[in-house]
Amino acid sequence: MNLLDPETRRKIQFDKIWGGFEPLSEPGRRAHRNATPFFPGHGDALNRHFERMQTLVDACAGGKIPPRVFEAFGKIRGTELLGEASSSWGVLELAQMREIMNALRDIATWASAVGDGAWGLDFDPEVVRGLLNPHYNEKTGFAVRLQGVHEQKILLALKEARAKFNAVSGKERDDIARILGITAARLRTDLVVDRGEGRLREILDSTGHFVIIESTPWQVKYRYVPGKEVEKARECVNDLLGKISRLEEAVITRLRETVAMSLDGVQATMVALGALDLAICQAQWAVKWSCNKPV
Repeated sequence: MNLLDPETRRKIQFDKIWGGFEPLSEPGRRAHRNATPFFPGHGDALNRHFERMQTLVDACAGGKIPPRVFEAFGKIRGTELLGEASSSWGVLELAQMREIMNALRDIATWASAVGDGAWGLDFDPEVVRGLLNPHYNEKTGFAVRLQGVHEQKILLALKEARAKFNAVSGKERDDIARILGITAARLRTDLVVDRGEGRLREILDSTGHFVIIESTPWQVKYRYVPGKEVEKARECVNDLLGKISRLEEAVITRLRETVAMSLDGVQATMVALGALDLAICQAQWAVKWSCNKPV
């Protein structure tokens, strides 16, 4: 608000008072920054505002705003994503959207029971929560769960492919380690062999599983290279992982498209929520200062 001259602002301590209002949500802080006064001709709107404020003052004075509501306001963050193209959303953005909807549900449930409930929180968060949280799990984590018959077959195939890869690669490392007289774990790092150890170098060269990556007049450094059977098993695992990734991306795309259809309603509700958050701050100060509704 920049409608007051500096001297008036100082005399009425406007900046100190206005700065004391600290909304908890991002929309509330935005409403605080962009707030405008009531002008002549806005009498009806001002009277409605006073009525709403009286309801909130009574709620604050009577302890009728439970802690979970304040916590929910604090969880309304990351709302800038609502202004972004939803086509760019991934798992993180959808998880953030779900947290916003969870918080909105708690706030809307409380608001509907306070006064006449005319707070403008018209969007039903269950429309989106039902998509992003069908089992109503309150955890903030988010992941795609593939449950179709076709998807389950691929997941089972992946489990079997991983088991085969582990078995094949484990056997190959054990066999080579036994020949070299070392532990299989040693094959996970490069082997440094003195040039004087001719017999060991001959064995390493004959296995077909080692390549020389560095050579000096004194030492030779070898790196283990898995055989064809191991690589084939690895490729099978990677191929199935790719299929699963594409299936998950298809699910994310469908979720994005469905949630996008609700964005206009969510954005409008966020504006109303911000105004409510700011109004609660004002009501708290009104109780603290024993303010009364103008007659």
